[in-house]
Amino acid sequence: MAKSLNVAIIGAGPAGLAAAYDLTKAGHHVTIFEAADRVGGLAAGFRDENWEWELEKYYHHWFQSDTDILGLIDELGLTDKVMFPRPKTSMWSRGKAYLFDNPMAMLMFPNMPWIPKIRFGLIGLYLRLSSNWESMEKMTAEDWLIKYMGQMAYDILWKPMLIGKFGDLYHDVTMAWFWARIHTRTVKLGTFQGGFQHFLDTLSERVQKQGAKLSLNTPVQNIRSEGGKLKVTREDAQGIKALVAAWHQCQERVSFHRRVPSPGALRPERKPVRRVQSFTSAIVSRAAVEADAEALS
Repeated sequence: MAKSLNVAIIGAGPAGLAAAYDLTKAGHHVTIFEAADRVGGLAAGFRDENWEWELEKYYHHWFQSDTDILGLIDELGLTDKVMFPRPKTSMWSRGKAYLFDNPMAMLMFPNMPWIPKIRFGLIGLYLRLSSNWESMEKMTAEDWLIKYMGQMAYDILWKPMLIGKFGDLYHDVTMAWFWARIHTRTVKLGTFQGGFQHFLDTLSERVQKQGAKLSLNTPVQNIRSEGGKLKVTREDAQGIKALVAAWHQCQERVSFHRRVPSPGALRPERKPVRRVQSFTSAIVSRAAVEADAEALS
């Protein structure tokens, strides 16, 4: 029988929890380290005293094409809790809101000449139809959009959105991330009854029932190679502690798939990740190491 791994996952957001769910189902032993006092990561919520639902700290929704996360929800038996209303999406330009969620509304947008509009429409159609996202990993969204859509359309339409989402880092956003937002987008946007936090709390409970250990308020300080082994330094209520793990760093490519192989099927990669080139609806952990069971306890 293949050996079960002892796996450490850093971060109890959607990616970490989903990875823990699949890993525990596959027979691995999992410990999740989370710096915050609750699960959720960037999808975590907050609630005022008079609110029935929690509101996400950062705007979140699902597309109807997000088959992996929707498949996970179905496995959990929670599909009836998912809602897909059709919102109205508008563009704020020159002090006024303009409807911007269908081709006719986009063509009627008054604050851009016709030639940039046409280029905008053609590029949008290309991104919807093309599956060649790998080539887009080599360029930033800013460089690619300016090259093919033009400076004016980029400055008026997409640059403000990128700045609003990524702040000063908008220059570094890969075009592969932008492609995924256009290629997979659906008119209806999904949420979970009670908010994303309710879904993540439910997923966390299921993961722990499957045997995973969850350590909240436990930030990981660093992971480094030391003497041919991995040394993971974490901090909890008792102070800073270190665990030494066998050299087995799993570098799984970020993808739309969340299927985890059976125990023993994971293959180590010696080359560490230097830069994340693509952002997707990823269901992977930030780091996974084969570690000594006592060190993770």
